[in-house]
Amino acid sequence: MEAFPVAVRKMPKPTRLALDMALHEEQERRALEGELAQLERAWRGHAERFRCNQPRA
Repeated sequence: MEAFPVAVRKMPKPTRLALDMALHEEQERRALEGELAQLERAWRGHAERFRCNQPRA
């Protein structure tokens, strides 16, 4: 915690947590969007392979 100013270190833990969340919200959103995009690509790939392996009527 040495990197934080004394004023921040004196804040209650819930307040420090809220501050940390607010400061990093954009980074977290971008990270989650990246993970979602990876999952979507994997899902589309699996769905396409599933369709290709279906017997034709």
